[in-house]
Amino acid sequence: TVGFPPSGEDNPFGVAIQPDGRIVAAGSSGSQFALIRTGTTTCPEINLQGNSQNIASGDVSPTPTDNTDFGSVAVASGTIAKSFTIQNTGGALLDLTAASPFVSITGTNAADFSVTTIPTTPVAITSGSTTFQITFDPSAAGTRSAAVSIANNDIDENPYLFSIQGTGLVPPTVTSISPSSGPTGGGNSVTITGTDFAGATGVTFDGLNCPIFSNSGTQIVCTAPAHAAGAASVVVTTPGGTNAVPIFYTYATPPTLGTYPATTVDLSDNPLAPSIHLGFE
Repeated sequence: TVGFPPSGEDNPFGVAIQPDGRIVAAGSSGSQFALIRTGTTTCPEINLQGNSQNIASGDVSPTPTDNTDFGSVAVASGTIAKSFTIQNTGGALLDLTAASPFVSITGTNAADFSVTTIPTTPVAITSGSTTFQITFDPSAAGTRSAAVSIANNDIDENPYLFSIQGTGLVPPTVTSISPSSGPTGGGNSVTITGTDFAGATGVTFDGLNCPIFSNSGTQIVCTAPAHAAGAASVVVTTPGGTNAVPIFYTYATPPTLGTYPATTVDLSDNPLAPSIHLGFE
C-alpha cells in the first residue's frame, strides 16, 4: 500500500501497487465510486499457442484444432511434427528456466514424443515469441498420451502445463480368404478376414484393384478383378500400411467341352438287337 489520504469529496481512498507492477487507485466523488488501474505490467506473462489457437495452462483435452492432438501415425514408419509458440505479453523478459531443450515431456507415453526444435530464451517483452516443435513417433498401436511442461519465471503460470496425444496405427494382417479360388474372368465376391482393416484404402490382387463392397474392420468383401490363370497375391492397404504376410487367391481356367469323333457299336452278334449307331459330337 502506498498511501491512504483522508476520505472525503474528490479524494482517493487508497493507492496500491499490484505484484505485476501496475498501480491501482480507489476513490470517490460525491456519490460516485471509482476503481482505476493504470500502468503496464513489469512482470513477464507467458501465453502458448498451437496452430494460432491459445492453449490454456492446465489444459487436459487434446484437440487437432490447437495441435495438441497429433492425429494418426503408422507405427512402423510414420512420424508427425507439430509446432507451438511461446508468447510473452508482459513487461519484463520471460525466461525459460529449465535446462535445454527448455520443454519437458512426461507421462505414460512420453518416449513417443520428442522436442525436435528448441525454443530460445529469454523471450522479449510485450510481443516477443519463440517457437518449438514436438515430433510424435508412436511405438505401439492405440492412443499415446503425454504431458508438456515449460518452466519459466511467470509469477502465476510456472510451470506452464498441457496435455498432448496421438494415435499409433499398425499394418493389417490377413488370415484367410474365401473362396480361395475363382474364374479368370473375375466378378465374384471375395471375403478377406484379418485384423486392423479399419480405414482400408484399397485391396489389390497382383496389383489389380478389388473394389471394396464392405469393411467391418476384421472382414472386407470385395469384387475379384479379371486375371490370368494362376495365383495372385492379395494386398490390403490401410493408413497403418499393408499386410506383411501375403495370402494368395488362385485363378482357375474353366473346363471346356471338346469335339469327339462318331463311334459305331456293332451289335450284330446279338440276334435280338438291331444294329445301333451311337454318335458323339
